[in-house]
Amino acid sequence: ASGFLVDQPGTFSATVTIGACPVQDAVEVSYFDESLVDLGPDTTLCPGEQLVLTLTLPGVDLIWSDGSTATSFTVSSGGGYSVTANANGCVTTDAIQVGYTPLLQPDLGADRTLCEGDSLFLSVQPATASVLWSTGSPNDSLLITTSDDITVSLTLDGCVSTDAVEVTFLPVVDEIDLGPDATICLGQELLLDATVHN
Repeated sequence: ASGFLVDQPGTFSATVTIGACPVQDAVEVSYFDESLVDLGPDTTLCPGEQLVLTLTLPGVDLIWSDGSTATSFTVSSGGGYSVTANANGCVTTDAIQVGYTPLLQPDLGADRTLCEGDSLFLSVQPATASVLWSTGSPNDSLLITTSDDITVSLTLDGCVSTDAVEVTFLPVVDEIDLGPDATICLGQELLLDATVHN
């Protein structure tokens, strides 16, 4: 027979004898395992996270959904991503859907300096996230009356976002004494000393 059916990977050789002259050749046959083209299951990431999709398949050409051909692709926003693998004419594709947890970033604003006796009301918009202040409070808002470094954490589906603010309350000055009334001559100077009394 002049043909041989190959049904498994390996090295196959043949010898053909024409008259007294033998001619030999060999061929390496490998199978492309399409199951190796796997980007993994659909996933949801925390805000700011990235996912690196990597496929290392020697002799296989890759084309990602954006047209790039590297062995890896970095996902930094939600959406659908795919890769097409071409192994000498054997073509297969896999795709993954990536979402992001809808966790908002709290914003407590800039550090604040207030006077003793005043108060500061801090609040966050947590949507469906749970709230935890550094004071231990789980409420959406917090009333501050003393100097403190305040942190708030929002948690949703294993993701955490935080913000912090430094609040300083300064003592109130009860009285300032510039001294007794004075009369001076035109052209003279008078030094006023502001003495503070608490």
